[in-house]
Amino acid sequence: TNLGEVLDQTQTALAGWWKILDVLDTEVEVVEPSTAVPLPTGALGVRVEAVDFAYRQGGRVLHGIDVSLPVGASVAVVGETGSGKTTLAKNILTEFDEGEMIILEQDAYYKNLAHIPFEERAKKNFDHPDAIDFDLLKEHLRFLLHDQSVEMPIYDFFTHTRQPETRTVDTHRAIVLEGIMVLTDEELRDMMAIKIYVETDSD
Repeated sequence: TNLGEVLDQTQTALAGWWKILDVLDTEVEVVEPSTAVPLPTGALGVRVEAVDFAYRQGGRVLHGIDVSLPVGASVAVVGETGSGKTTLAKNILTEFDEGEMIILEQDAYYKNLAHIPFEERAKKNFDHPDAIDFDLLKEHLRFLLHDQSVEMPIYDFFTHTRQPETRTVDTHRAIVLEGIMVLTDEELRDMMAIKIYVETDSD
């Protein structure tokens, strides 16, 4: 009985696989609409207008946000915890084509505390600028601004350590740096073309 079930599942899987191959082999023809406007050549800045966002419960948190980004610009988005800065950054990101913009998250750059006991790690103040590895963050931002990819850390907030894996971040036309403490470092502030502080009521 088990052998029959295995054979039946194998045949079903193979049938599905052949269907997938048929889809992949289908030629796709993209036709430009007659009203398409040709893009100018060379590097282009990007702009979004009237960005709105609201949660299903809790009402609108963003309204009428306009952002213009010159080519190669870095943008800092800061604000209190829960103020909507991540929401703003991600909603701006959805307005652009893939590869045009990247969000660099401050939270990925917490210092690796693997060298101290777990009990001591838990006592650290993670809302203080000393908890952030600004040297690595600035180094990565410089690389990105000079069209070089970086390996961004992946932070484990349960163990307060960096995971052995990293996330490859390639160059983009614009960079959004998001976090509550990204403007506390003067050198990092000077690298930002635009600085946005998101202020909302605590409730």
